[in-house]
Formats: sequence, structure tokens, C-alpha cells
Amino acid sequence: MQLTFDLPARVAQGREDFLVSDSNTLAVSFIDNWADWPQGRFYIYGPERSGKSHLAASWMAQSGAVRIAASALNTIPIPELVQTDVVVEDIERLPPSDETHLFHLLNFAQNEGRRLLMTARHAAKHLRITLPDLASRLIATASAEVKAPDDTLLAALFEKQFADRQIRVHPSVISYLITRMERSFAAVDHIVTTLDREALRRKVPITKTLAREVLFSLHCHRPVTTSD
Repeated sequence: MQLTFDLPARVAQGREDFLVSDSNTLAVSFIDNWADWPQGRFYIYGPERSGKSHLAASWMAQSGAVRIAASALNTIPIPELVQTDVVVEDIERLPPSDETHLFHLLNFAQNEGRRLLMTARHAAKHLRITLPDLASRLIATASAEVKAPDDTLLAALFEKQFADRQIRVHPSVISYLITRMERSFAAVDHIVTTLDREALRRKVPITKTLAREVLFSLHCHRPVTTSD
């Protein structure tokens, strides 16, 4: 008798777990060479679930940096925060009343020789920053865009996640999924987890038929012009 266990999937956050493609190669290069950031700071931007937090987490593992949300900057005194390197996430959510906190953080971090990594959904020039000095500092910060995963990266992500679970899946199933899914790291993890659970529950292999059912059940199936 085969037992099915619904175990939570491990979220891999190490640099070695981050797959590189044209959609993120510049950002990855900056993370790998973080000791050389101009002014000691770097700005990553891109759509939600494109891998920014994964890159930030991998840099934290290397540098020992702490993480704080931009919306929470006013909860910790800046001199206390810059006792180590810092990740400030979701810069676009910084309240206008707290812009001086971020401005002081940039100054303190540079003066103390600390590295500062910032993440956002949009390029710095598109942020609604009302403090002119802060806006100019952010625009002048070295930056790189992390785009939504391309087909090559999505295929590699699927192959890795299936391999990690010791599941053999025909390449045609992966191709089917890629053309019909939300293009994000989180979607790959969610789809693989659901496919694994359903295949075990039904005691069947993962096929395009099962993939189609799972995509519909997750409400992420979208029509395409190519044939099934």
C-alpha cells in the first residue's frame, strides 16, 4: 500500500538554487560581485514574483545582512539598523512621511561602509518620491531589472523541481505548462506541488491531461493559439 504525505515544499533560497537566464543575468552578476557595488548600494526592480526576494535572500546568506520592509523603516533607529548590511524591500511602499528615514539610511550606510540592497517593482525614476535629494540618490544608484522568467528559465525551473522530487516528466508536459501558466517562480512551485500531490493521490503519472486539470483547478490556465 502506498501512503501519500502532503508535505510542504522546501523554498530554496540559496544562490546555488537560483537559475540564471537572460531575464536576470545582470542582477545576478551584481549579487555575485556585491563587494564592488558603487557607493555600496544596489537597486533591483521587477514584477512581483520575478525572483527579487530570492536574490535578496541569497545575498543575505552571503553578507549577513538584515531585511526590513520599506514601510517599516521608521520602527528601527537608523544607527541601530546599520550595524550590519541591510536589505530594504518594496521601496515603492515607502510612505512619503518616511522618505527622510530612507535618505538617512543611505547616508549612514555609506558612512559606515555598509552595503545596502533595495528592491522594488519599478525603476527608481518611476517612483513617486517627493524628497528631491532622495529621488536623485535612488536614480543614481546602480540598478538591474529582473524580468518575468522566460521560456528557458521556466523550463529549467520545472526540470529542477521535478528532479528534486524524483519525478520523471516528459518534456512535452513541461512545454504545455509553460505556454499556459502565470510566468513566475511562485507559479512553478505551486504547479509542481499540486501535480505531485494529485499524481500520488490518483496513483497516475504526470501527463498533459493531469497538467490541464491542475491548471484549471489553480485558475491559471490561459488559452493559446498553438494546438494541444
